[in-house]
Amino acid sequence: MKYKFNIIYQLILIFLIFFLPGCINLREDYPNINYYSLSSTSNSQSREKVFGTIQIRNFSAPNILSGQRILVENSDGSSQRLYYQRWSDNFDQLLTWLTISRLSNQKIFSGGVVSQNSNLIPNYILEGEILNLKILNHRILDSSFVELSVKFSLMGYNQDSSNFVLYFTNTYTNRTKRNTQSTSWISQSTNIAANEIIEQMTNEIINKVNQ
Repeated sequence: MKYKFNIIYQLILIFLIFFLPGCINLREDYPNINYYSLSSTSNSQSREKVFGTIQIRNFSAPNILSGQRILVENSDGSSQRLYYQRWSDNFDQLLTWLTISRLSNQKIFSGGVVSQNSNLIPNYILEGEILNLKILNHRILDSSFVELSVKFSLMGYNQDSSNFVLYFTNTYTNRTKRNTQSTSWISQSTNIAANEIIEQMTNEIINKVNQ
């Protein structure tokens, strides 16, 4: 009797080991984390030129925009940080490198574009401060938008290179509506807003320096 019980026990154990794992999934797979960056929407060279080198200093941002998890406001007034959609770096760093990339590709400055880590002495210095990045996820599709506000300040030597002066300080704001049902609308709309703001800022640099 005892021997028969052991055989039955072993058969049950074998069944549990080989058959149940294929029938019962005790662990659900988690969704992949998607990382988003900013990229230039225009690589064409500018017809307008500025003599000298410009240094782009690392942009600053309020603490609420620090980190890689995207902060979203909902239509009911609540807010949340997304877990499965994240920036590939801190947003202020992404915007800094997007600005460097656009100005470099457009070849506006005869001496090129450098970061603040460069040992070169620039003719111009550009500083940026991100004032706000509002991402509203509304239950009505057409009411969802991204609103980005950035303050830029351009400093540099005047025409005779004798004094270092402030050319301008200006705040640029762009609101871009949601253009897709996918969750990637956040990164796409933010990218559009960032490129539009940089384009406006670049035009002002050309106008102020060459006037």
